[in-house]
Amino acid sequence: MKVLVLTDSDLDGSGSALAIKWLYAEKDANITVVELIGQDYSGIIRGLAKSFDRYDRIFITDSYVPEDVIALVDIPKMVIVDHHQDHINVADQYKHAKTVLKLYPSCCKLIVDVFKLELTDERKQLVKLINDYDSYQLEFKETLMLNCIFNTYNRPKVNKFIDAFYDGMREFTTFEKNAIRIYFRKVKETLDGLDVYKGQIGEHSVISFFVDHALNEVTHTLLKQTGADIAIAVAQSYGGVSFRRSKTCTAKLNVLAAALCDGGGHEYAAGGKITPKFLEFTKKLELC
Repeated sequence: MKVLVLTDSDLDGSGSALAIKWLYAEKDANITVVELIGQDYSGIIRGLAKSFDRYDRIFITDSYVPEDVIALVDIPKMVIVDHHQDHINVADQYKHAKTVLKLYPSCCKLIVDVFKLELTDERKQLVKLINDYDSYQLEFKETLMLNCIFNTYNRPKVNKFIDAFYDGMREFTTFEKNAIRIYFRKVKETLDGLDVYKGQIGEHSVISFFVDHALNEVTHTLLKQTGADIAIAVAQSYGGVSFRRSKTCTAKLNVLAAALCDGGGHEYAAGGKITPKFLEFTKKLELC
C-alpha cells in the first residue's frame, strides 16, 4: 500500500504526519511525507496532483486547501484532516474526499483521538507537547525546546523531525541541548534589537513588530513583558502576518486576521498576509 501525506511545515504538521505513520505502522505501508512550505499551496498541490494516481491513500493534514485546487483533491482516495475554524467553515466544498474537520487544540491530537491510536507513554508525551505548542498554552517547559529543535532543521524539516522522534519523546541529545541554547540566545538578541509599536483595536491594547526569527517565542515574551492583549508579528521574509493574544484576552483573532489580512485561523492564534488594509492600520501605531 502506498500512502502520501501532505502536511504543514511546522511542529503540528510534523506531529500530524507522524501520527499517520503510526496509524499505518503495522500495515506494511510505504509512506511518503511532503511538507507544504510558504504561501503557494495551489502551485505545490498542482504539481503533486500529477502523481496522485500512484498512491492508494492520500492525506492532507493541518493545512487549508485553496479554492482553485479543490477539484484536484476532492477525490475518493483523499482524506483531509484539519482543526482550523476557517477550514471547518467550508467543509461542504468536499463532495468525494473523506474529511475530518473539527475544532481542536492541534491536528496531531485530533488524528490520535479520531483514529483511536494506541500509543506508548513516550508517544503520548510527544503528542502532549505538540498539542501544548499549537494551542500555545505552554504548560510544559519542554514545549518550546521541542519547537526549537524543529526550527533548527534544514529542509525537509518534517521528515527530519519524524526520524528523530518516531518513537516518541525522549531526552534531548547533547547536540540538541546546544542547539536549544544557541536558539534562545538568538531569541534574546532579537528581542534586544526589536522596535515595538503599540496601539488599540477597540478595547484591546495591541503591539506590533517585525521579526523573522523565533516568531512565536518572541511574540510570547513580548506579550508578557508589555502586558498587551494582542501581538501582531510581521515576518518580513515572506510577507506574512501572525496574530497572538494573551491568556486573558478574549478577542477572536481569526476574525481580526480575516478583516485586516485576508487570513484566518483560531480565535487564539491566526495569520494572514500583508494587505493594503493592514498597512493602513499600521499607520495608527506608535513606537513604544
